[in-house]
Amino acid sequence: MKRRLTITFLIFIIPCISAAVSLEDTSMHVLLINSYHSGYKWTDDITQGVLETLNENKNIILSIEYMDSKKQFDTEYRRLLAELFKYKMTKNNFELIIVSDDNALNFVLDNNDTIFKNLPVVFCGINEFDPAMLKTKKNVTGVNENADFNKTLKLIHKLHPDARNFKFIIDSSVSGSKIMNSINASIYENGDIFSFELYKDMSMSELLNKIKNTSRDSVLFYTFYSLDSTGNFFEFNESIRMISESTDLPIYGAWDFYLGYGVIGGFMIRTKSQGVTAGKIALQILGGTPAENIPVIMNCEKKFMFDYNLIGKFNINEKELPQESEIIGLPRTFYTQNRSLVLTVSIYIAVLLLIIFILAVNMSARISAEKKLTKTKDFLRDIIESMPSMLITVDEKRTVIGFNKKVCDYSGLNPGLIKDGNIFKVFPEFLILEPLINGVFSGKKNIFNRSIDIQNKNSVMSALVSVYRLSDSLLREAVIRIDDVTEKVQRQEEMSKLRNLLADITNSMSSIIAAVDKDMNIIQWNSAAEKQTGIKSADCIGLKFFEVYPPVEKYSHFISEAITTKTEKEFIKAHIVVNNETRYFDILIFPLTGKNNIGAVIRIDDVTERSKMEEVLIQSEKMMSVGGLAAGMAHEINNPLAGIMQGAQVLQLAIDPEIPKNRKIAEDAGLSLPMLQKYFEERKLFNIIDTIVNSVQRAADIVTNMLSFSRKTSANMEFVNLAEIMDRTIELAKNDYDLKKKFDFKRIDIIRNYSQPLQLVKCHSSEIQQVIFNILKNGAQAMMENSQNSETDRKNRFTINIIQKVHHIIMEIEDNGPGMSEEVRKRVFEPFFTTKSSSKGIGLGLSVSYFIITENHKGTMNVNSVPGAGSKFIINLPVNGETDG
Repeated sequence: MKRRLTITFLIFIIPCISAAVSLEDTSMHVLLINSYHSGYKWTDDITQGVLETLNENKNIILSIEYMDSKKQFDTEYRRLLAELFKYKMTKNNFELIIVSDDNALNFVLDNNDTIFKNLPVVFCGINEFDPAMLKTKKNVTGVNENADFNKTLKLIHKLHPDARNFKFIIDSSVSGSKIMNSINASIYENGDIFSFELYKDMSMSELLNKIKNTSRDSVLFYTFYSLDSTGNFFEFNESIRMISESTDLPIYGAWDFYLGYGVIGGFMIRTKSQGVTAGKIALQILGGTPAENIPVIMNCEKKFMFDYNLIGKFNINEKELPQESEIIGLPRTFYTQNRSLVLTVSIYIAVLLLIIFILAVNMSARISAEKKLTKTKDFLRDIIESMPSMLITVDEKRTVIGFNKKVCDYSGLNPGLIKDGNIFKVFPEFLILEPLINGVFSGKKNIFNRSIDIQNKNSVMSALVSVYRLSDSLLREAVIRIDDVTEKVQRQEEMSKLRNLLADITNSMSSIIAAVDKDMNIIQWNSAAEKQTGIKSADCIGLKFFEVYPPVEKYSHFISEAITTKTEKEFIKAHIVVNNETRYFDILIFPLTGKNNIGAVIRIDDVTERSKMEEVLIQSEKMMSVGGLAAGMAHEINNPLAGIMQGAQVLQLAIDPEIPKNRKIAEDAGLSLPMLQKYFEERKLFNIIDTIVNSVQRAADIVTNMLSFSRKTSANMEFVNLAEIMDRTIELAKNDYDLKKKFDFKRIDIIRNYSQPLQLVKCHSSEIQQVIFNILKNGAQAMMENSQNSETDRKNRFTINIIQKVHHIIMEIEDNGPGMSEEVRKRVFEPFFTTKSSSKGIGLGLSVSYFIITENHKGTMNVNSVPGAGSKFIINLPVNGETDG
């Protein structure tokens, strides 16, 4: 038994060590996207070819997706597919994409830069591939699927000499449309042999009826017929079966998976070989060869292939078939039925004869060889016992045959309790390895490698597990190698957490954060930098910093100086031209101080808006001073207005004959009050006095509105009538007359439409008045300027609607001015955005109004506008100062 164990380890010690090294490599993930659905024979054959090829590399993990585009592939379906793949791609990291057929290739190329991250692409099954497709695409190669109809046509002419008519059966799918060039070329080249006709763009019932009435001197050629003209989908085997059952004419084809379903044969494309070829190209790319350096294979593998049963049905002589032809469905002879057994027995006999000869020749050297073997066995035993890995050998019954000292150290068990015991009874925690052990004994694979967490009574061990099946057919045994990588996994997790934390910190900052090495190559690039430059972090790592962000190249020597001297550099409000616009940036340069890190971290903050805000605040302080002056003037004007009003009213009372005191004083002075009144009436002095009273009252109202408008907002809201605020603001606006602005508000028509009754609204009345005033003032200026620039004499007009709803009130202020473009309408509420010259405004009025409505009053404010047809501002205010929820 000891000798047997030693031989086992002798055979597999070197593979174990080499496999242990390879397991340190990172797995490579490959995505296979099939145009069609699982169960479609063509797709399954392609997939099988890819799987068999990629399985040669144990580190490749293949994921398979099916687009199911035979049944539907409209615009909405493609959009939904794109959303699905976009989500899946965020959860997976692939090194390469393999696609089968045209729909998958076109889908990946259309979305490669947005969804598939410009990964290398290997294609297969592409009908009539045109190299111009990849003129603007890089990192793409593959194998072209080119059907050769000419060879089949020439053979059909030989096998069916009486045939005169040739009918191509084809649908209008992408594949069907793309092979039309090959069909037309075949028709042109063989026009002197056959009369050709296309059975295309028909429903299935129309096609079957057409075939039933086809003349007896005809041959059918089936290309594709998955979708008929009514949009019905048919599996290829269902389509071929329906066609073959509708006629006794011979049917030929160009794809090998049609055989066995009613197609005689022809010069056929080997479907599976395309998957194998695509897999080999993928292995080249994963091995380091750029995709663009691998030329597209323009001719896929093809072969003459035939169905034995249909050859007999149509009385075709096998000798007339090409010599290299492959015939499926041949009757099984004893040899064909037991080929494996015959070959095995023959090989065993040859091997046994060879063994006998070798034993006879080497018998004399056996003793010396056994001595050397004993030394080698002891040497290998020492190696095995010194290995840091646990090694266990089991047979098919899961009985422990051999193990090394590391197993005893792990379990703390006496070797006698382990030897010849069932591995899962001795080590219950190893039951998780059963699928791997069963896999090697069942012959699925000779080796399985897995990273598995093994949980025993006390702890969880992260382990790298390899299970090998011994290649000696006489030894039905498997070797289990277990490496404890718990500490390594923990270190990797900690490193990953630290990297993620660093990325989260830098990406959460609104500043541009870039780290460079001593050669100015980028080693870190945060999301703010991606947003500013439009360049993803993965695309710029390793590039020169100033190639990616040229605007700050003039500061390159300061960065080099900071790295060299290990001192920080700071530049406040640096002027930098970005997209032909001068902007202001704060630039901070921090040298990396670690021993192993030579470089710098560069932080760039765009402070343009802050600089503008500082200027605006200074201007606002000036305006506040002017506002205070205006309020003081309004108070001062009130005093003489009150005197004028009082004098006018006293004058009216002084000549009233109904007042006894007036009559007495008039009689004492020798005056007649009735005559005096008549004089006043004739001279229209009463009208003049009334005019004085009305004018003074109007001036008082103006002063009251100005005081109300300039008064600071109260901390508490109050319930007010929006119609009254609207009317009061309109009156205030009517006094806004300026020769420089060239408009007079009084010349504008006002149309009022107020719902009755109106609910009181809880708000800051002065703020709402400020919003209304800003809208009226802007609209009035726009209408007046439009009138001056237009030859029409259209009357300027505001239409104001106040609409009562259940829980809120809507105010609509609409003008008939020039309106706004869609670009201006989208930006009208942005701070500092203005279409006026700097002397007429700084672009804060509407942004402040928007803030007052949305933030202070929890309402909404929108604008609708059509160029040339005016603008409408819509304000929605909740009646209780809160949103409806």
